[in-house]
Amino acid sequence: TDREQCPDVFINILYLPLNSAHPRRLGSVRLKMAQVYGFNHAPCWATLQRDPMYPEISAVPGFIEYRLDLGRQSEVPSSAREQIAKPPMRRFELRAHVYQARNLPAMDDEGLC
Repeated sequence: TDREQCPDVFINILYLPLNSAHPRRLGSVRLKMAQVYGFNHAPCWATLQRDPMYPEISAVPGFIEYRLDLGRQSEVPSSAREQIAKPPMRRFELRAHVYQARNLPAMDDEGLC
């Protein structure tokens, strides 16, 4: 079969907002069939693409590590598929400094600068 004629594969990441009962798409990854066809691929990192239907999602909604094996049942290797090991976890501290300025004098008479 010609894999270029096969449809693309989409990985969609959904989330459920607190004020809604319907899930929304956080982002997606679009892959060509030729990229995922076969078995025992190495894990890959991909950047999620933002869904334009939800403008409240940031410009880069996140990243995902995935491993996708795709093929016919007759092509599955006879050896056992290796397990994806969970990487060692480390503790991090995130600090954010947010500043807001009010009532500052304008540099020109119109107040635009």
